[in-house]
Amino acid sequence: MMRIFLAIFFCIIFLSGCNKTEINQNNQDFIGVVDLYKLRNSKTYQESERKLEELKKDVEQKLKENKGQNLEYFLKYNFDEKKEKIMKEYNEKVMKAIYYTANKEKIGLVVSRSVLIYGGLDLTEKVIENLDKGNFDNLPLYNNVQMIAYTKQKNIPQEIVKQIYEEKKIYIVLDKKDVLLGGFDLDELLQKQQKDKDKPNPHK
Repeated sequence: MMRIFLAIFFCIIFLSGCNKTEINQNNQDFIGVVDLYKLRNSKTYQESERKLEELKKDVEQKLKENKGQNLEYFLKYNFDEKKEKIMKEYNEKVMKAIYYTANKEKIGLVVSRSVLIYGGLDLTEKVIENLDKGNFDNLPLYNNVQMIAYTKQKNIPQEIVKQIYEEKKIYIVLDKKDVLLGGFDLDELLQKQQKDKDKPNPHK
């Protein structure tokens, strides 16, 4: 059941402590990877899965004891609500563990192991260790890395990409759905530039 929400971590995370100079000088340490499948070995994951299993059994037992359409609807709604809460709590803990680990290791970009063919610093075991410790009360302030951007748009005209690169010094543009933390949202800027481009020229 926990596999349902592991997919949301098919992600990119941008963290503090990185600027363009540091990235250029130390490329290997800029990218970290996390094997999301292995996070199932964490006590935090196992505890969340235990809660989900207990919740499911509780609903099934109540349905057996009290048959009725209204009750079934209520229990299903109640189950979905509680399941979502458990999933949200787990996801937040994982995010904090990744954030904490990457910041401590001075990593600016973290991706899922599944999106990287080769390279990167494997943070998986350290993330699991920090996830189970769960001490995230004093997370460092987040410093946005503006050299990386994201957008929902597809097939962006090349001249607009070039203009954004020259004006904003954006080096990488990602799909918005893959960005979990950080980066620069290009959507509003792209829409504005596209409108400006489409405006009729009165001097023609």
